[in-house]
Amino acid sequence: MKKKENHAIHELIKNSTIITLIITLLTILFGFILKEFQKKIEWHYLLSAIVIIIVIFIILLFLIFKSIYPNLKKIAEQTIDKLDEIVTDKVDWILTTPQLIKFESVIKNSEVWLITSDLYEDCIGGPFQECVSNNLKKGVRYHYFVPDTMGVRSKSKQINAVNKNNKDLHFSFLEDDFFFLVSKFDFGIINPFKKGKIERLGFMGLPVPDEKGRYQVKISDELIDIIIGKLLPIYQKYDENKQ
Repeated sequence: MKKKENHAIHELIKNSTIITLIITLLTILFGFILKEFQKKIEWHYLLSAIVIIIVIFIILLFLIFKSIYPNLKKIAEQTIDKLDEIVTDKVDWILTTPQLIKFESVIKNSEVWLITSDLYEDCIGGPFQECVSNNLKKGVRYHYFVPDTMGVRSKSKQINAVNKNNKDLHFSFLEDDFFFLVSKFDFGIINPFKKGKIERLGFMGLPVPDEKGRYQVKISDELIDIIIGKLLPIYQKYDENKQ
């Protein structure tokens, strides 16, 4: 990563130096041409020549910028990735979506509760779809708590179909007023009943604007207890109905 970043910066510096020299030479040349024209032609011809030169100058600037844009974009992307790494390394209670997927992908013989208002991230094409499918094959149990709407029920059927109605995949449909907050303000709890040696962990999605990225934060054990206490009767009722 460091080598790629340095290479992009060196390329940008080299291109910028060349561009600066070209623009300087063109400016001197155009100034000289205008001075000569001013001596030999009338003012309206001179004005036309100036307009043409300005248009040519703008086109040249556009072509030059277009040539360095890929390097500028690459440096910007590398800088953002580096900042993400620094933030999430130093502040270990904030995870990006790829980091949470990586974390969730290694759990075994456990259970995951997901409280979400839209099922977007776990549906077909969503970032967690492959992770959930792989975990179900490993025996991880998933229980979703979602709003009782036509759209969510349709997505739940898709998720069930993709996973061939896996016996460890469950949905509880709740009243809309349970999801009175904005979308993406969702929760995930790993190992809610503290079974085995796996640590119980909870995450909450941050409802930040889409252009800011997607982030989850670890939540306290106290908040996990509150969420489980609220959902446990629904969970138990579901299990009773399945038996």
